[in-house]
Amino acid sequence: MISIPEHNWKLWKFEQRYTPNKWWINLADGFLRTNPYRDPVAEAKLREYIEDLEAKLNIKTPAEWRNEKTVNKLSSSDRFRLHTLGGLNTILSVLYPQLHKLPGDSIDSPQGMVK
Repeated sequence: MISIPEHNWKLWKFEQRYTPNKWWINLADGFLRTNPYRDPVAEAKLREYIEDLEAKLNIKTPAEWRNEKTVNKLSSSDRFRLHTLGGLNTILSVLYPQLHKLPGDSIDSPQGMVK
């Protein structure tokens, strides 16, 4: 038998059909709890996902998330995931509390579309 070492799987890189059932919903449930009940594992996994998006979109600073051109580069899958995870404003407010919410940040809308 071949032994496979533990691996830090990045499930967002897999097609939806290959991710465990309700993985994104469970991640959101752990992340969206208020402190001190927020799941640190969920927060760390979400941070890793956001950092991967930053690398993919060539985002150098957290403030660049506030640029509409940057947000427009998000795929529909990423928009849906961000919505499932509470919306971009919610995610940024936890991961980067120094940022301020911009009015009309529509990535939080159910459609996840930028106005």
